[in-house]
Formats: sequence, structure tokens, C-alpha cells
Amino acid sequence: MRFSSPSVVTGAASPCRSPSVASVLAAVAVIYVGLRRLRPERPWFAWLVAFFYATCPALTMPQIQHDMYMTTAAMPIVALVVISLGFALETRAWRAWIWLGAGLGAVWFCHPPVAFLTSAS
Repeated sequence: MRFSSPSVVTGAASPCRSPSVASVLAAVAVIYVGLRRLRPERPWFAWLVAFFYATCPALTMPQIQHDMYMTTAAMPIVALVVISLGFALETRAWRAWIWLGAGLGAVWFCHPPVAFLTSAS
């Protein structure tokens, strides 16, 4: 069984949503692992933040309602940027700043509108 929806412009069926599911799972994994490394004494906090990130409307609506696959594909990198910023502010380690720069570069390469919002905040 193939899950697809007709495209508004061409009327053709859009591809399966499995890359979007993989992107959401990767973003949840990045947030969970990053928060566990940043705050190892609070595993439930990391789980709750990852769960709320996966179920927030800003992440679910682009993939469910609007077929915005590239916005969803940029979400793991946005999660990496946020976690790297947390590490950079907490630990002041130079590796955190390198990960922050690499993440911002990757999100600019992946999806410039999301990167603009990520860089501005």
C-alpha cells in the first residue's frame, strides 16, 4: 500500500512520507542524546523535551498538512544547532562552537528560509 497525496500543481502523487519520518526520528535522537550529554542527571527531562519537540505543531504541520518535505528534512540539523548552542553557552568549549558553525552551514545549505529563522533566533 502506497501512501501518497495528489500534488496541487501537477496532480501527480507525491512520494511516500518515510524520509519525513526519518527526519523527525533523527531530530528526536539528536535532542535526546544532546540533552543527556548536557544534563546526565536528568534523563526524564531529555525524554520529555524530545517528545514535545516531536509532537509540536511547528514540526508536524509542514509534513502532514502542507507536504513541505525540505522543511522537515532540515529539522535534525536545527536540533543540532540548538543543542550545540546549549553546549557552547554551558561549557565554553571550542568544539561546541565548531559544531554550531557546521550546523548553521548545513542548515543554510539544506533550507535557507529555515536557516534564516534559525540564525535570527
